Amino acid sequence: MNKRKRICTGVILALILLASPGQMKALAEPVNEAADLFPSDIGKTWREANLEMPAIDEMAAEFTHTLEGDETAYAMPFPYKYEGISLQAGDVTVIGVWEETGLHQRTWYKIETDQGFLWFVPNYRYNTRIKQFSESLPKHEDVYEKHGVALMSAYFRDVFHVKVRLLNRHREQPSLEEIAALRSDFYEQAGGSFPLVIEYFVLGEQADLKGTITAVDKKQQRVLIIDHDDSSHKTPNANWVSFKGDATMFFKDGDETIGFDALHIGQYAEVWGGGATLLTYPGQTTGIEMAVQEPLSANDSAVAYTELVQDDLSAIDKIEIDYSFAEPLTLQDHDAIEEIVGKLKQIRLQQTDNSRPVANTYLYRMTLYSGDKKLSYSSALQWGDQKYAHTQATSELDYSVFLFYFGDRKKL
Repeated sequence: MNKRKRICTGVILALILLASPGQMKALAEPVNEAADLFPSDIGKTWREANLEMPAIDEMAAEFTHTLEGDETAYAMPFPYKYEGISLQAGDVTVIGVWEETGLHQRTWYKIETDQGFLWFVPNYRYNTRIKQFSESLPKHEDVYEKHGVALMSAYFRDVFHVKVRLLNRHREQPSLEEIAALRSDFYEQAGGSFPLVIEYFVLGEQADLKGTITAVDKKQQRVLIIDHDDSSHKTPNANWVSFKGDATMFFKDGDETIGFDALHIGQYAEVWGGGATLLTYPGQTTGIEMAVQEPLSANDSAVAYTELVQDDLSAIDKIEIDYSFAEPLTLQDHDAIEEIVGKLKQIRLQQTDNSRPVANTYLYRMTLYSGDKKLSYSSALQWGDQKYAHTQATSELDYSVFLFYFGDRKKL
């Protein structure tokens, strides 16, 4: 291969189409002796040889695809590395799908031939089966019930993707027979096979959210969970969590399941979910599994809040609340002050170990005015270097202060 001389015209332009690791790089000039020429959408460009190919995240599939006779297949889905093989028109069974990202946003189909496994990009047209299946998907309750699954999501991009989860089997992978049976019923609903990938949702090891139960809404069967220890944001992560019909709840130190009536303010909860979270504050999401722990009980080392601030709170006449998520609020109404003061008098702060992160996160901070004195309280429960544990009493206060902003403002 002949080297080409660069002609400088004031600016040297290097065209990089994609520079992420493991992907192809196209440049206006060869960068080393191993570079070679290849065609692209912008004409002939240079490519670095011996590039590491990206990993193929293949999804299992089984459907019939009709070839039009102008497709080219490759031993692997990398046409710049493997020699192409022309495919004849006719029906083939697709057994795998890979959605390529990066430079080329395209879908590859995998088939088995007398020359081994081959990959190709389909010339695919949106047909009536896809349309029929898409429009009727939410109505397939009989199919979902028959196979013990719940529909989670569906979308179409060259291939129709359906994500489901097994009811009451939140951590199990389905068998190949179960997948094949569900696929067969989907095809029957659509009137024949079509490009379909079925994905099963399985709960992971790590919980999706955690924190202290700060409110229990029995009417709507949901709990408010606030994570006071997540210091990645100024405002703590807070979510109303409702539960799927097959959700399971249990104490973290045991296997016995519990009901919603066993939940109460102050418990520490870890939740595994299976759906989107509405971007409100607090957020709104759903849970499939929840493990709870009882709050710490006060012992001889616990100190009353009144003792910590050396004030009996009897002369509080104004409270300023600095919310991390909203405008500050000043309370001077007698009933509102009495509600907060009454809960503060119930609080006994239990020291905890210093393994909890420094609380840069807070739901609110309060300044209480007692004559000429100013007292402080923070939902972070940290005074100086000492951290304190969240208890049922501190969580009940958190919710009351929360409601002063989100609840009925007439109570102020």
